[in-house]
Amino acid sequence: MYVAAASLAAQVKKGDVEATGCIYPPLSAIRGVSAAIATAVAEDAYEKGICALERPAADLRGFIESQMWQP
Repeated sequence: MYVAAASLAAQVKKGDVEATGCIYPPLSAIRGVSAAIATAVAEDAYEKGICALERPAADLRGFIESQMWQP
């Protein structure tokens, strides 16, 4: 959980906080934010050896994005 929270926090831009008072990235960035969080969590799982599947590709983020639902 810490990895997901840290990834989310890293995506909050100081200018956004000052301009809007929001402590989260804008909703318009949800796909990129979701991909970044998923990548960070997957990286952590692979580093700790707790992932049951082999690492899917050298470009983990690209793989994750290719698996995301497209509306």
